[in-house]
Amino acid sequence: MHDSFQACVDETTALLSKTSDPSLFNVILWNLVHKIIAPYVQRCTELENKLHEQENKCHEQENKLLAEGKKFQEKLLAEEKKFHELENKLHAEEKSGVEKVVGQLTDAVNKIPTTTVPVCIHHRGIDAPIRGSMSRAKAWMDAIKYPNSKADVSLPASRFISNSAAVSAMDRRQIEERLVEELGKHARPEEKDIDYEGVVDLFGQYFAALSSSALGDMHVLDTHRQRFLDDLAPDLVLQRSSKSSDKFNIAAVLDLKGIGDDGHAKLNTANNLGQILDYLTAIEYCQLGRTIFLGLLTNLRDAYLIRYQTNILKGRSRRTSGNQPYTSKLTQYRKVPLCDALRYLYEQLQDPAANPPQLPFSESAGELSYVVQRHSKSVVAVFNRQNAQIIVKASPEVQWNSGIQNEIICLKSLQGDSRPASIPKLIYSTYDMPGSAFVEFGISPPGRPLQLELFREASDFRTCLQDILVALKWVHDHGIVHRDVRGDNIIVFDGLDVGGHSSHISLTPEIKKRRLRAMLIDFDRATNLGISCHYEGGYICCPRDLLQQCTRENEDQQMVDIDEYEMPVEGSTPLANAMYIPEKRHDYLSFVLLVNTVIFPFTLQGYTYQLVEVPNSREQRRLLNLWGELESKEPWSSLVREAQNAQADVQVWSELLGLLVWL
Repeated sequence: MHDSFQACVDETTALLSKTSDPSLFNVILWNLVHKIIAPYVQRCTELENKLHEQENKCHEQENKLLAEGKKFQEKLLAEEKKFHELENKLHAEEKSGVEKVVGQLTDAVNKIPTTTVPVCIHHRGIDAPIRGSMSRAKAWMDAIKYPNSKADVSLPASRFISNSAAVSAMDRRQIEERLVEELGKHARPEEKDIDYEGVVDLFGQYFAALSSSALGDMHVLDTHRQRFLDDLAPDLVLQRSSKSSDKFNIAAVLDLKGIGDDGHAKLNTANNLGQILDYLTAIEYCQLGRTIFLGLLTNLRDAYLIRYQTNILKGRSRRTSGNQPYTSKLTQYRKVPLCDALRYLYEQLQDPAANPPQLPFSESAGELSYVVQRHSKSVVAVFNRQNAQIIVKASPEVQWNSGIQNEIICLKSLQGDSRPASIPKLIYSTYDMPGSAFVEFGISPPGRPLQLELFREASDFRTCLQDILVALKWVHDHGIVHRDVRGDNIIVFDGLDVGGHSSHISLTPEIKKRRLRAMLIDFDRATNLGISCHYEGGYICCPRDLLQQCTRENEDQQMVDIDEYEMPVEGSTPLANAMYIPEKRHDYLSFVLLVNTVIFPFTLQGYTYQLVEVPNSREQRRLLNLWGELESKEPWSSLVREAQNAQADVQVWSELLGLLVWL
């Protein structure tokens, strides 16, 4: 193309040199332009045609790829549909299989050994089997080896005394004979084939006939498919007062077993006996204050009776092992005919200590959820009231009403619009209700005991410690000293981000963000600031200077040990008779000890708190030595110094606690 262009130029130049007529110039130049443009137009047309050809090929390729992709997608969707159909089919088969055997599994799961591990609980006398890593059989074998436990004991002779002319010894023997004869007809090789409804009806007739005499209202309930006893389902329960399954009113448990194909299946296996022990310790946990627990293991012909008694030993005679005293007695009576076992069970249930303790709550409390603790002076439980859970505290006896009344007065004085969330909200009280036979009050919210395991991060723990400090400032600002600031009297709950904190207290950003909160409870030992009185606070919270004063006044007394000393009678020790003036610093010093024992729970492991008030006791010296160590070692010495100065600034405490909490 370049040569053709050059030839046109040369030809035009030659023509222009030969003519002198200007009119021919334009003709010659237009001819040049046409000769030059024509090839370029032709070339552009060729290129454009090629471009269209390429585009057509690309569109064809694209359409081909789209068609292949669509086919692949359709194939993928088809495969997914087949997979989902197969998955649904498997789920349907699995569901069908589960529904088919669920009844059998429900029966069997209550008979299979659940895994248990003996754990020492402070209110239990023996290592109660808590489900974990040890079988029921192993738990029973360990429990029956305790110093106060006995196996294969002869059943005491019947000492039936009728309180009603309607039920004589002759009448009862006739009832028993008829009952045993009828129950024998219900014995089966395997327990899953037993007619529970028929058995319950027969036992119901037996106990109904006797309930009018000494037992009061007694009901026999079939609970073998109801896991209402802390996820356990005893076969049958003898229940007092209520006709629906209620773990707080169980009087005794009955576990039914099969007689075997040959009619001689072993009844007293370690697993079967461990199952009864599992039930009894679960009842103990729900019925705090009760001391005798009864269980019957039977194949509807013969029976073994198991009796578990707590709190049997005191003072000098108490035997100890490690940190835990053996204060319970587990007795397994040897096999007897069922009628003899029932007779003895009836006689035992005439003892108030073998029956569910009466709970001293009024209808104002609501619906009982569970009992938290039961002491001689108070009972604490969680109730459902008006669609919310509350903590209710009541006096079990009239003689202790004044203590609950004083706590109600204290809580009323701490209420107000700016009440911090770490102070309980008083929901109701019967203190000023005319004619009320109960002295009780309800607070909210309920929570869990303060334990380090609750906190996943250091900031959570620090937030709760700040809550406690806010509560102490609020209490002190109202002229009150708590006198019992310790772990048992702090509960942790899920609260609002900032809800309830006093506006005049400076809070860290962490408190505003966290939802896990702490609340100070139990004001039964609280008193007025600055007024001389006897010390009636918690043992572990006793002011150090008061302990030292009692020690100096009794320097001649030799050190006593838990095994050599009877528990002191209330009001008989020098500490109980000493006068002192309650101060704010006493609560803050207790707070320092609280932090120490929560972070290092082994500090007071195996500690017998009651012996703190005994002059020169090991416990008293141990507490004084602990204070000496805290006072001399950082960072504890800084905390003790601020507590002695009754430091009320939460920010100051937060900075001091930062390193400890992080560690």
